[in-house]
Amino acid sequence: MKTLDVKFSFTFEKPEDEVFFAFSYPFSYEENQKLMEKYEQMYSTDPDIYFHRELLIRSLQERDVDLITISSHEGKLTEYESTLDENLFPCLGEKPRARKFRTNKPVILITARVHPGETPASHTMNGILEFILDK
Repeated sequence: MKTLDVKFSFTFEKPEDEVFFAFSYPFSYEENQKLMEKYEQMYSTDPDIYFHRELLIRSLQERDVDLITISSHEGKLTEYESTLDENLFPCLGEKPRARKFRTNKPVILITARVHPGETPASHTMNGILEFILDK
């Protein structure tokens, strides 16, 4: 198998400037939080789409790790999901958990940005959310 060496050069105009190189177009934590807030506002009262955002846990850097539930309202029950662990859902008293759904409704779990440097995963998740929520 033949390997390909990729090289590039960069000229530093001012040595005191801080320069970053990235393998992907940035997608910051702040951008992600704004996007989740936008979706939450758009779909929290939508008659067709059930959208529920809840704080699953905070990272070591005190960043919110959100759990998003997206579904149709079909099969939605009056009960709420239970707490799985006492260390999860730190805002439980302020906002209820997501609603339960009938047990035969299919579930798909998608995770993104589990590790630092997984910026492309944020772009992928954004694309998935746009595809799902585009009416």
